[in-house]
Amino acid sequence: MGITVRLAAPSEIPSTEELLLAAYGERGYCPGAIATGTEQYFALERSHTLVLVAEQDGVLRGTMRTTLDEGTLPIDEEFPAAIAKLRSSAAKICYYSRFAVNPMFWGARRVGLALIAEAFRLAKYECIDACVIVVHPHHVDFYQRMMFRVVDEIPCIPGLEKAPAVLMILALRELQADNQVIRRSAKQAVRQGKTV
Repeated sequence: MGITVRLAAPSEIPSTEELLLAAYGERGYCPGAIATGTEQYFALERSHTLVLVAEQDGVLRGTMRTTLDEGTLPIDEEFPAAIAKLRSSAAKICYYSRFAVNPMFWGARRVGLALIAEAFRLAKYECIDACVIVVHPHHVDFYQRMMFRVVDEIPCIPGLEKAPAVLMILALRELQADNQVIRRSAKQAVRQGKTV
């Protein structure tokens, strides 16, 4: 069966956190503890954050989050100048975060592709002008193949230990509205490089 990507239900939030902790833990990262269940779901709603889940045959395979900028983003403190500059030139911004794929699943790259393609589709639907993401330097090439560009760097990824952080931006005008074009862009990156 294929990979299905959809918005997470409140009851699925704890499972997405468990997957993220497992995936990040394999790389030695330690994301901070977060409230789970209904409490977290409503906190996410207040921060205009959508949680995506990728599943196959009803089994959770991957997750990522999209936060719409309504005046504040989780990375404002870490990249104040870069985000302020972006707000001055882009009408609507979104922030991609907590991207994790079950590393034990044989189709991990396909899961990453499906999540990224859906995130791009949602950004188009919400009329987003620019998307930002914070990644480890090892993954910069992967995102550059999808037309993200580097704008800033700090010694530590927000919420993680021992991980430098690179801020990358994608202006969505550089992608065509056709979802097939978006999928091909992501697919090329997955084929040529490693997933996050």
